[in-house]
Formats: sequence, structure tokens, C-alpha cells
Amino acid sequence: MSNVFLVAGPSGVGKTHWIAQQLQQYPPSQQIAYLNLGAGSFPLDASYLQTLHPKLDCLSDENAPVKLVEHQGATNPIYIEVGFHIALDSLVLPLVDCRNIVLVPPKGPETDWHHWPEAEEVIVGVGTATESIVNLQMQRALLSGEVFDPPSLDVFWQELIQGAYGAVQRAKAIFNIADGQTFLFNFISGLEGSDYLPLNRPLCLDGRPQGFSGLEIVGEGLDGAGIRETLQDCFVADEMLAQYQAYLKTEQATIAN
Repeated sequence: MSNVFLVAGPSGVGKTHWIAQQLQQYPPSQQIAYLNLGAGSFPLDASYLQTLHPKLDCLSDENAPVKLVEHQGATNPIYIEVGFHIALDSLVLPLVDCRNIVLVPPKGPETDWHHWPEAEEVIVGVGTATESIVNLQMQRALLSGEVFDPPSLDVFWQELIQGAYGAVQRAKAIFNIADGQTFLFNFISGLEGSDYLPLNRPLCLDGRPQGFSGLEIVGEGLDGAGIRETLQDCFVADEMLAQYQAYLKTEQATIAN
């Protein structure tokens, strides 16, 4: 069986979640490669998956051609996630013997992915397909180094998924919180509520966090300017962040003693 898995499907169907489940099956010593086609310089999914397996090698557009061949030659598992906005007939990879897997939603009209002739396995995912898939737009906001006030962030997130900035079909983000934790926020239209997953990252109680954080939204009629403006209102300023961190370190010292 091939060690290369190419995973395609519409937005919000659970491609990254499916790959995350597969990673749990490998021992910590196993080298694994991951490439997200369409992510560009915005490694949101890669940053999440890296917290799940210590030997996950997240490839970039620049090193992928060489790294993919190296990993395939070493028979390491390779997972290639294809963004919904990538045309399936445009895929050109320096690999042989890929296992093409398509995830499709359990409800909604059929999409191009249902009829992809190269698909070897079709898996029912989550969410609902949208009839206007060609009209979907994507908004991304890089937030690395920013820290959020939890109550303000919660208000923004609820406004976002309830349509205050346009019709949201899919929203996911990695947010740094003032208590030092980092969370993955995940919303898919058609499913109830949102998921909030604490990531396996060290608590940041000194200065600003260095790891990637960012927000990606897929929908229609999105108000990018309004989203950016409201996000900025949720940021914790340097002085307030220093006060938060001093308090948290004092609390930790008290508990330790």
C-alpha cells in the first residue's frame, strides 16, 4: 500500500481533522511528512498538527519538491492536504503511487469532489456542502505575537459565526490567550456550536508568544475591514499583558509553595 495520502474535499468537510486522527496511529519515533497545498505562508493547519506528533515534518512550497521525494524514498507516511480552492486537475506532484482520498459532506448537493475520477476512496466527512461553492471567498489574518482578552475574543467569535461580518461557512483560528495558553477555535456551518481545543504548547508567561497564530475564514460577502478592526479591539496591550503575566507567575509560585 502507498505511503502517500492525498486528501481533498470541499471547505469544512474535515480534511485536517481526518489527518489528525491518522497521526495518532503512529509511534512518536515515526517520521511523517505533511504538506498543505494552498496554505502558502499561512501554516494554520500545520501549526495545529505539529502539536500532535513530535516527528511531523511540515513542508513549505519551497522545500516540498525535494522533501517529498526524500520522505517517499524513506517510506515515511506523507499526508498532502489539498485546499478547497485548488483545482483538482491542476495537481502536479513529484511523486508516484499516491493514494487519493476524497472527503465529502454528509448533506447538501454533490460537488466536483464527488466525481473526481482519480479518487480511490471516498469518505463521508462533516458539515454541509454549499450550493454556491464557486462564490466562496477566503479571508486570512496573521496574528503571531498578539494576545487576546478572553471575554472580548468570545464576543468577537460569536458575532463572526452568527453573520455580523458576512455569511461564514467555515472559520478556524489559533489564538494566544492572556493566561498563557494557545487555543484552536473551529466552526463549521451546519454543525452545532464551535470547538475550542487547547494546544500542546508551553505556557507563555514572559513577553509575547513566538509561535504562529492566525485566523482563516471562508464565506460570502465577508467584511475584511470590519473583522480586522474588531480583532484589534481584542488585543492585550504590552502593559496589561505584563500585569497579567506577573499575576499568573505569582499564583504559580504560591501554588508551588
